Amino acid sequence: MGDRDQTGASEAHDSADMANRAIPHGFEADLGLEPTASDHFPIAADLPCLKCAYSLRGLKYSDLCPECGLPVRASIDNWPLHRRDPEAIRREHRATGFVQYGMLAYPIVVLSAMGLQIAYAAQRVRFAPATPGNPGPITAADPWFISATSIFAMVPLFFVYWGWWRLGIREPEPRAIETDSIRQWLRVGAVIACVSAIVQVLATPFSAAAPFTPTPGGMGVSAGAAIVIMGISFLVSIAGLFGLCACFFASMALIIRLGHRGRAGDLVRKARRDRIAIPIVTVLLACVVIGPVIGAVLYYIRLAQFRKLLDGVLRVQSELQERPANQAPLGAASGGFEP
Repeated sequence: MGDRDQTGASEAHDSADMANRAIPHGFEADLGLEPTASDHFPIAADLPCLKCAYSLRGLKYSDLCPECGLPVRASIDNWPLHRRDPEAIRREHRATGFVQYGMLAYPIVVLSAMGLQIAYAAQRVRFAPATPGNPGPITAADPWFISATSIFAMVPLFFVYWGWWRLGIREPEPRAIETDSIRQWLRVGAVIACVSAIVQVLATPFSAAAPFTPTPGGMGVSAGAAIVIMGISFLVSIAGLFGLCACFFASMALIIRLGHRGRAGDLVRKARRDRIAIPIVTVLLACVVIGPVIGAVLYYIRLAQFRKLLDGVLRVQSELQERPANQAPLGAASGGFEP
């Protein structure tokens, strides 16, 4: 009997060691987010309900969600992030990388495009003395060249939109209902932002047309038509701004939801803070340009932290696959997700 107890204690100790090694580095102190509950102890974390996302903090395992009536048991049993489909996690990891790489490349590409436009315009400037019919220096910049360089500058943004779209792909698993609306906003916002960018690029040669550059190479568009085109371009840019905002808030909400399931308390707290701080800083300091830069840097850092969480989850899944069949499951070793 004593040998059996010692063997069981040794296996439990080995399982606990494996669980500790499986926890992503930097999240060890966040185990308090585990939604362990029983008929005696209530849930101590903001566990969202599986059906309606209502916070189940303070409820017990045998209770029902006060919002939709779903048993708390259903939300607790599917809590751990490492139980998700590995392919879905890899897709989100790659999609987040697309958003990050696009953000990094965008300022570099934009500055390069501006340099090309300035160099091209400098070669096409001709000077003439100012007369009543001739205002002086005239730039005969080719609208199609401006359009081509604008498309070149937009390429990194299309990587960002593609990453948001991939993050918005619905998961084929029971817990997917928790993030369905968030992922739908990501897809809709990405499509709106992408279409807006394409329309603005296509409108560039017309908005820089003959009435404003009355030199050879103009598009021959009347002043009234050019004003209408610019008005449409402005409305489309407003729609694009809406799409960007939708993708930003939806992606931050997705990070918060998955961060809860991954026990990443530090990520959840900072994402909640940045979800409010980034728009405020961006708007207040936009007049000095530094606001959008600060906002982009904070958003990039949060995406990097989210990718780190996904890396840790993939490592957990890999270690669970390599775990011998006679060892206790990870949830039981780390305090238990199941009663």
